[in-house]
Amino acid sequence: MSFRRGRAASQAKTRQAAAATKPDLTPMIDCVFLLLIFFMCSMQFQKTEALIESYLPKDRGPGVAAAVIDLREVTVRLSGTGEPADPVVLSLAKRVYSQVAGVPDYQQLRADLQQLHHTALASDGEKFPVKIAARPEVPFKHVVRVLDTCLAVGLEDVTFAAPGR
Repeated sequence: MSFRRGRAASQAKTRQAAAATKPDLTPMIDCVFLLLIFFMCSMQFQKTEALIESYLPKDRGPGVAAAVIDLREVTVRLSGTGEPADPVVLSLAKRVYSQVAGVPDYQQLRADLQQLHHTALASDGEKFPVKIAARPEVPFKHVVRVLDTCLAVGLEDVTFAAPGR
């Protein structure tokens, strides 16, 4: 019988020791919440990826009495949905660019824009404006590709045409 009492007593001591060694988690929880509040307050949101820095012209729009028409303005047109049945069609003035694996030939567009750019610089030393006219159903990546092509050539006066009604 004493063996049972001794065993019960040792189990009771073990339970008391386990209960006594449990750490107090309150300070740790306080620290976690303080860190959470700190990181939430110091967080900065990521800027939108598709954001294009643009400056709207002051001499165009409904508030202008007489619109200035620039006869040297070059318009790059995009139409189509990009699907196999309706591929994206790229045109500059009256030239329609061929398709390479279902994608317009941007290398030829770049070569033509570069030639126009050098011709304009040689004639009067000024850069000419380029307008990108894209239909609403054209995928955004094609519009950005035309914009990148214009910027790669060195054209900085690039505007976007308003979508037709």
